[in-house]
Amino acid sequence: MKYLKICFGVLFLFFVSCSKDKQLPADSPAHAPDYRDKFTGSYHSHKLCINTSFFNPAPDTTFNNFTNINVVKHPLRSNAVIVGSDTINLSFHGTFTGLNNPPGYLFYDLTLINDSLYISSFSGNVLLTSSCILKGRKQ
Repeated sequence: MKYLKICFGVLFLFFVSCSKDKQLPADSPAHAPDYRDKFTGSYHSHKLCINTSFFNPAPDTTFNNFTNINVVKHPLRSNAVIVGSDTINLSFHGTFTGLNNPPGYLFYDLTLINDSLYISSFSGNVLLTSSCILKGRKQ
């Protein structure tokens, strides 16, 4: 019986000595950092695109220029960014590989790492294909 009283006493002290966690005020909720923040910005990029057609198998148009690509967070989707005019579901590590949504067939390979942007894309149909490589550095 003596040990039972001691156990209840220890348990009582244990529960009484614990305090409740502090509540945050309702007007200042805690927000987890958004992983997309480190990838957003303007990237000064070199773009090389080669277009080929069914009727002319040799590359018939080549675009080789410098451009700025803006990467912004998608306002409605928590895992997406907008790269130029394309909406991409971005992983936590800053990568995406796969088919992008229509219009058209567009295969995307995107990597954002160490303030650099790397994109390889391939789009096309039976008659015309376009292959682009884009490399850029965050400004």
